[in-house]
Amino acid sequence: MRFAALLAFFALALVVGPAAAASAAAPFAGLEGTWAGEGEARMANGGVERLSCSASYAVSGGGGHLDQTLVCAGDQGQFAFANALDASDGALLGVWRETTRRVEGGLSGRAAAGVLTLTARGQAFSAETVVVTHGARQSISLRGQGGGFAFATIEMRRRR
Repeated sequence: MRFAALLAFFALALVVGPAAAASAAAPFAGLEGTWAGEGEARMANGGVERLSCSASYAVSGGGGHLDQTLVCAGDQGQFAFANALDASDGALLGVWRETTRRVEGGLSGRAAAGVLTLTARGQAFSAETVVVTHGARQSISLRGQGGGFAFATIEMRRRR
């Protein structure tokens, strides 16, 4: 379950990351395409997990809906996600689903002034996330509770 929790936290960060660059009315507008990055997670037991990820974003609903697929390789294996997120008046609501391990949960939060503050919930854990996007770069930090996960950072860049 520890690895599944870690993966869910990264899925949350990557699915909502691009929203910080856009307006509250349509936070995903103009952000379609592919992104890639690397990060590091610290587990509650002191272990470190390095990750390399690639994501594909599809925007619809006038820029207020985001569908994302994500594939990441880490020290403990590979995983894949399908995620969906909707925005309304600065509020974000959605779901994440890890497709190979069949783990899923909900997403909620706010988008304001280039910063997203989000919460991901699963069966045995939760994560608080802050995402800042500047142009073609995203900085993401996550703090988890439960599932053996403690803290993570990841840097993403848009691919051309």
